[in-house]
Amino acid sequence: MDNLKQILVSASETGEIISIKYHGGSQSGSIRQISPISVRNDDVRARCLATNQVKTFKLSKMELEQSSELLKTYIPGKKVSEPNSITEALEEHKELFFNLGWKLVIGKEEAGVYRTFKNGKLRKTPDVHIQYHEFTYDYTDWDDDGNEVEYTKPSVRPWYIRSNPANQGTSFKKLSSAIEKFINFSKEASEQLELN
Repeated sequence: MDNLKQILVSASETGEIISIKYHGGSQSGSIRQISPISVRNDDVRARCLATNQVKTFKLSKMELEQSSELLKTYIPGKKVSEPNSITEALEEHKELFFNLGWKLVIGKEEAGVYRTFKNGKLRKTPDVHIQYHEFTYDYTDWDDDGNEVEYTKPSVRPWYIRSNPANQGTSFKKLSSAIEKFINFSKEASEQLELN
């Protein structure tokens, strides 16, 4: 249980998604994907990816899903090396995107996978998109002249991924975690759209 707690605490800091088997709730024993937010005593606050709701889970009713790669590779305190840029992070996956039927387009702080028309031209918008947002909306107020002003704050989870076919979006603190989700969304969208 201590190893699982360390994994959950680490995931709450990085924004990673963890697969667990949960022995509680209405579907006891089911595999769930969660994005941990905080761990306190026996309570784990996390976003359930199936419902996109923040829920409280009991640590004592959780176990790491046995096929999870984390179970095989997780070493407490080990740091995963972070890519320096989105280009570096996606470079080694170009062939995978091609094999999935996508055209990968990489910018300075964003990337997307696109379908193409029969003539080979890209569609206007990507089906799956990853973007870096340094700031996030905080609140709106009015200045002394009566003009509406939007205030922002530094983003805690600046990497945002959006899948249009699945109508899903999520954000991550670390680029490495965001790239993993970007790849998963791209695989799922390729299957849904029957690209390959």
